[in-house]
Amino acid sequence: MRLKQRVGYKFVKGDLKFTPKTLFSQTAINFAVGFVNSLAGVGPGVVLMVLMMKLNMHPMVAERTANLVAAVITCASSICAVYYGELPVDYAACFGLISVIATAYGMKLRDWILNKSGGSYSILILLLFLMILTTFVSTSTLNLIAIAGKVQAGEPVLVFKSYC
Repeated sequence: MRLKQRVGYKFVKGDLKFTPKTLFSQTAINFAVGFVNSLAGVGPGVVLMVLMMKLNMHPMVAERTANLVAAVITCASSICAVYYGELPVDYAACFGLISVIATAYGMKLRDWILNKSGGSYSILILLLFLMILTTFVSTSTLNLIAIAGKVQAGEPVLVFKSYC
């Protein structure tokens, strides 16, 4: 913050000023976010994006920061998984390439929508809708495949299972 002030930077609404207090609070919050994310199984961008929006960051800055954090964490966990033999390298490379291409197109679409709408809420609603739709389609597809496998194996499909 001092360097920006020395060069005459004019702070605008949404600029985060890193003072010792905000730096300590950000470190504590990020630690808590990482802990909650690991327990809940959600990506860091889900929680960090909301947090940064609450800090009045510009939506594009908050989104790109959350994406960067998610990318660093994903790379680190992927490298660990490959190192310990839990993830085949060829699969990781193929899936990684597909993910990079899909992310690039997704970011272009998001930017277009954000520029057309002029607001941050429309993009958040769109992302929520896409997450719900993706979850619904993937879960339904996987369940239908599992049911088809049971039918082919001759197992009963419409049977109530008691877990008590």
